[in-house]
Amino acid sequence: MAEVAVYPIKNRKSAFKNFTYLIKEEKTSEAVIVDPAGNLRQLLAKIGDTGSDIKAVLLTHYHDDHINLAGSISQKYHMPVYMCKSEVDAYGFRCKNLEAIENEFFLHVQIFM
Repeated sequence: MAEVAVYPIKNRKSAFKNFTYLIKEEKTSEAVIVDPAGNLRQLLAKIGDTGSDIKAVLLTHYHDDHINLAGSISQKYHMPVYMCKSEVDAYGFRCKNLEAIENEFFLHVQIFM
């Protein structure tokens, strides 16, 4: 079984107590980012500090304090952004490399091999 580290990153720009999560498979350094928001410099520093190889962004829902860095991160690392299709359709969310997940299907992202 893969050893996975979870790094919570406090969203410093938000008035809310929100976190972005970096989830990294320790052996390969492959990682995903969940709900990237807040301070881009802070997030990039955490990616660098952990030696993470970012493979995807996962968005749990459409609120600015969960999505505002998705496009920037996707463009920098050239990887997909996954969000539930019903959220994409309801809010008209768009960003580079966005892949809408059909609501009735389970998404299997093979990054931790």
